[in-house]
Amino acid sequence: MNSKTIVILVFTLFSLVFIHAQETIVDTIFVAGTPLTGEISNFNYNYELQVDFLALIMGDTGMPWIPPYVPNAVFRSYLTFILDSLSIGSEPDSIKLRLWTHENYLVGNDIFGEWPVWDIPGGDTIKCCVDHVDFGYSLDIGDWTAGDYGDPQTLETKCAFISLEVYSPETGYIIVDVTNQVINDIENERNKSQFRIGFEINTDGDSLYDYIQICNVTPNLAHKPSLLFYLSDSTYVIEEYITEFANDMIIIENYPNPFNPKTKISYQIANPGAIKLQIYNIKGQLIETLVNECQSAGMHSVEWNATKQSSGIYFYRIKTETQIQTGKCLLLK
Repeated sequence: MNSKTIVILVFTLFSLVFIHAQETIVDTIFVAGTPLTGEISNFNYNYELQVDFLALIMGDTGMPWIPPYVPNAVFRSYLTFILDSLSIGSEPDSIKLRLWTHENYLVGNDIFGEWPVWDIPGGDTIKCCVDHVDFGYSLDIGDWTAGDYGDPQTLETKCAFISLEVYSPETGYIIVDVTNQVINDIENERNKSQFRIGFEINTDGDSLYDYIQICNVTPNLAHKPSLLFYLSDSTYVIEEYITEFANDMIIIENYPNPFNPKTKISYQIANPGAIKLQIYNIKGQLIETLVNECQSAGMHSVEWNATKQSSGIYFYRIKTETQIQTGKCLLLK
């Protein structure tokens, strides 16, 4: 047992005895890329859908070098989280949307690392609004207005705000409360939660970059957008602890998700040893063993071909000598 493992165990025992708070679990699937997650840009009233970028943009980008002058391009980003078969066991106390952005992904007046600046009288200089939407199973340019007042796909406009108050420069995380919105999705039997993120005003017309980017398709799986479910429990481990020791945990995901019929399952393990990766159906029955061997520490991936399986939710479970981690995927045929 290495020294860091001992520290983790000691800290956890300390938490069990002395900390009365909430347990944090991440129990949703973030869908990266087409057809449910991406960004829509409005460039001089020409709309374009973009997916599969390392980061999604919210804000405007000045284009002063294109003669004659063209108004800023405006970007709005759309996130989808699958809610099927949540295993939280009880109603959560709170649910937080967690986004990660490097400081260089904050740009104000062309200055990297600065919060976006809107140089117009009465302009909102710090707020980026989160809208609760339901645009279905396919994102397209017609969804630009999803989240606006009166749009049929709008569930709630401005349900949360991204601002300096919810951004942590130390960790790079932006965390906003979306408890009521996700519970509303669950109560109304929606199998997903969808959000649009964009600034309240489209552009300040100063030909300078003013935008925020959040990581989307990234090698560091801990930096992908996620919903954090907080449950009352004595086994709580504080958020800073999770962030600090994220690299010691098993990190696993699949892409694309939803998929048909193949998906790549990627996982990161901290220590070398025996690894078993298996697929289960929603009834808990073992479908297939994809990996059963000793592997080195680091990133690994394996493809699952589900041609012989029917549409539905499946679980992939990875087991090491000391840990077990489970993820969910959606097969749509």
